[in-house]
Amino acid sequence: MLKISASERKYIVEGVGANVRADGRPRLAYRSMTIESSLLAQSNGSARVSLENSGTDVLASVKLETTPPKPEAPNAGVVHVAVSCCPSVSAKLAGRAAEEMNVELSQLMTRLLGSCPTVDLDKLCIVPGESVWAINIDVMVFESSGNLPDVISMAIYAALNDTIFPAVRVVGVEGEEKAIEVDSDPAAGELMDAADWPICVTLSKIGNSFITDPAQEEELCVTAQVSVAVDPKGRVCGVQKSGAGAIDMKEMQEMIDEACARSKDLFKRLQAAIQLQRKRDIRAGRKIERVGFLD
Repeated sequence: MLKISASERKYIVEGVGANVRADGRPRLAYRSMTIESSLLAQSNGSARVSLENSGTDVLASVKLETTPPKPEAPNAGVVHVAVSCCPSVSAKLAGRAAEEMNVELSQLMTRLLGSCPTVDLDKLCIVPGESVWAINIDVMVFESSGNLPDVISMAIYAALNDTIFPAVRVVGVEGEEKAIEVDSDPAAGELMDAADWPICVTLSKIGNSFITDPAQEEELCVTAQVSVAVDPKGRVCGVQKSGAGAIDMKEMQEMIDEACARSKDLFKRLQAAIQLQRKRDIRAGRKIERVGFLD
């Protein structure tokens, strides 16, 4: 488990206060990142986001299945996110820390993404009151060097924009329970409309200042964090505060406002990577390349 000395902590805190972080970035700058999509043929959609210099590295995979809706939302689809760390990451964490982190991140992503008021889950309805799409998102963390919530959410966003819904046919007599036939041919499917889905932008308080995209050493100096789910239009979809440190209402509002401002550049990077991947697929003659959905 990574530890830092008192002098290292002092150096990081004072550097953040002076707006010069240990790696040279100003307080609100993100590291460069690589975004790739359409990586897993067995998934309905997939994407990988990696930060520079062997930084945080995350792969998200989307699998769709038909399921009965929840009684309280008979026309709404469901979203579930499961995050897990690969053994090399888990080995760096003491005791049950890796398992607890997996559960915490899974719950955070499911809550911020699955209950976002700007996302219309009714679009996932197949037969009202009988059958809806369940979006199951599996996330694998290959490397962790800080800022996991944001990187995970960006990988999920890119994977959703890569997701193809298979064609379905509803079979049955009116008045009776319908059967759903899913076409196994990916070419018959349609790209998911994920334009309104949010990403997570986290602000971390160090000393009397706050930063974005903390490195692993910086996270050890964080007293409190605010994770904000923001959609592409800058609307706040959810907020979660973590850490034992205090944040007053003025600071909270400043952090939320800054998260919305930072999200614009992040969405721009994501959309550029998504469009580049689609152009590559079209040029290569593989606009839709998946193995059979039922394989």
